[in-house]
Amino acid sequence: MEFESGADIVFSYKDSSGKENFKNLISKDNFYDLKLNGLPTGDYSYEIILNNENELLKTEGEFSIIPSNIEKLNTVANPKKLAVLNQNGGSYQFSEIKNLVDNLKIDNNLKIKNHIEQKQQDLINYKWLLLLLIFPFAEWFLRKNKGLL
Repeated sequence: MEFESGADIVFSYKDSSGKENFKNLISKDNFYDLKLNGLPTGDYSYEIILNNENELLKTEGEFSIIPSNIEKLNTVANPKKLAVLNQNGGSYQFSEIKNLVDNLKIDNNLKIKNHIEQKQQDLINYKWLLLLLIFPFAEWFLRKNKGLL
């Protein structure tokens, strides 16, 4: 059976608690696309309904989402796939450290930033000056009151 690319396809799914969600499949070129990102782990039942002009098709099934740590499955880097990701040449492999250093030295867009921290201190420390002025007057006042002057 063939159907038109403009046909409405609705994907509905239920989780184990019975909560039902509906999503429309998005038509792209010659296929339909559906993203189910962020579904929690568990068992789901689904139903797909195709509503074409002439007919109505329906199919049902089940799927499960299991916990997995994909990053732990393969811990070895694939240089060919990394090269495809880096098509503009903006990154370097570990064996190309010398090229990276040379390009950083040549690059005019990079500017050296200097940070100078200066600590300024007054030439006259007013606390000591105040003490030096108060003590002679205090001594003079005490001697005058005690009768030593």
